[in-house]
Amino acid sequence: MFPRPANVRRGRVTAAFVLLGAPLWVWAWVEWTMAGLLARWVLEQPLEVFSHPNWPMDEYARGLLADWFLWPARIGAVLTVWGGRVLWLRRQMANADLRHLMAETGRLAPGDVVIGLDEATGDEIILRERDRTMHMLVLGPPGTGKTAGTMAPMAAQDLASLEIGVTIIEPKGDWIHAFGGVPGALEIARYHGREVYLLDPTDPDSDAINPLAGPVDVVAAVNAAALEATQESGEEYFRQMARTVFGNVIKLVKYLEVLHPNKEEFGNPSYLTVAKALNDEQYLEYLIKELASAIGADLVLPSPDEVANRSQRTSLRPRLHLAGALANEPVGRLLAWFVNDYISPATREAFRTHSLGLRLYVEQLFSHEGFLRLFVPDGRRRVVDLDRHLEQASVLLVNTSRGEAPLLSRLLGTLVSLHLSYAVQRRKGPEFQSGKRKTPLHVLYMDEFASYVNEEFAAFLEQARGYNFAAVLGTQSLADFEKVGKYFRMQMLGTIRNFVVYGGISVQDAKYFSESFGTTTVVEVSESETRRHDRGTLAPDQSTVSVSRRWVERP
Repeated sequence: MFPRPANVRRGRVTAAFVLLGAPLWVWAWVEWTMAGLLARWVLEQPLEVFSHPNWPMDEYARGLLADWFLWPARIGAVLTVWGGRVLWLRRQMANADLRHLMAETGRLAPGDVVIGLDEATGDEIILRERDRTMHMLVLGPPGTGKTAGTMAPMAAQDLASLEIGVTIIEPKGDWIHAFGGVPGALEIARYHGREVYLLDPTDPDSDAINPLAGPVDVVAAVNAAALEATQESGEEYFRQMARTVFGNVIKLVKYLEVLHPNKEEFGNPSYLTVAKALNDEQYLEYLIKELASAIGADLVLPSPDEVANRSQRTSLRPRLHLAGALANEPVGRLLAWFVNDYISPATREAFRTHSLGLRLYVEQLFSHEGFLRLFVPDGRRRVVDLDRHLEQASVLLVNTSRGEAPLLSRLLGTLVSLHLSYAVQRRKGPEFQSGKRKTPLHVLYMDEFASYVNEEFAAFLEQARGYNFAAVLGTQSLADFEKVGKYFRMQMLGTIRNFVVYGGISVQDAKYFSESFGTTTVVEVSESETRRHDRGTLAPDQSTVSVSRRWVERP
């Protein structure tokens, strides 16, 4: 028998009080109702009804009589509040008892997960919910089973729990759809009746996601960071130029969405709008003029004929006048950048030349039908709302389909991971959400995660515990961390507290984890006997027992 927790004993005492107080609570409600009716009846009757020769009745005496009938109502109100308080305390104790008892008995509590079996005892190794938000790194070369042996079984347990939100980002699609004859995450989620969103460029029935949905600054930062994360190696100047142009064009269409009265034309921007603005100069100037008109700024642009006349090009400059404090606001500074830098005759050609790689990148994005279907909602498919996804503890499955288009695969995974990190930080802490309930635990599973994050992801994981968020990240080697940033490896290893390491890793990785895990003490006992052959004795002549202690590396 397991020892009974103290909370269980206190809970039983509380339950006894509730059972004793229940009749009083019912009586309180009856009295509360009846007392009010009786008091009203007394006040509505004429004085002659209560007159008596020995007890003269006047208005004051009738008021005292009505007040006497109200005393049971007051007592009933006190008992009602007391009874509700007792029931609430009992519920809190019951929840604490459940978790305490399951922790002592080794059984699973909500949010716990089994990650394997103890080799020595055969007992289940349980990772508790409070430890899961310290995140997990699963490390192993291809074929060692880090996905099928650890990440997929953990995700299957979470998918079976309706109280846990799940997001899975993986590069091949076999985890989502099927592991040979084993059901994939999509089938498991639907079997348990979960609400499932699927982003898969290879599936014609896939849902969609609008990367331009959300606050202006967040959308611009996420998309610019995703662009930079997916760019091939090149000179820093051109990379920064592409990021600046891309981010500012996104801000332009987002400000039009927020500030322009014509919601039918500007109310739902997409990547198609951004692509057209990057490739069509006249359309870009049209957007700039519409934004200037929406905020009340004075803008004069040269006509196309004047711009075509090369002899006048250097003397023709757009003129922008921003009144008052508008010049210092973000939208005013954005307009000034476009007018004075991007479309200015003196610098227009330089910007067009230096951002050529950006325009080619966007054209490549829309040349693939599958990714175009994901990024540009058409009104027929569901659009993933990440804030609602976190609030409702639903399931989001993302197949980045690296085999279809490696560059676009990285873009999809990076956009989802970055948008999800911002959405997590927008929701409330772990105690209450919407003022009424605990924030659901949300778990992000990301295979080959280093392809889909940037350096800011490490800082996000440091704060994610406060939002009841856990990450389970799979990778082949610690060297993959170097692709993200110079100090990314140090930050991640300092943040993550749970590690699953498979055999076959590199010597450098094995050395790091050997030093990180430390050593354990092993006690060895040996016994030796000595017998003399010239004596016919049954017992040994001498027996020696030696005990030695040594330290071995873990695991």
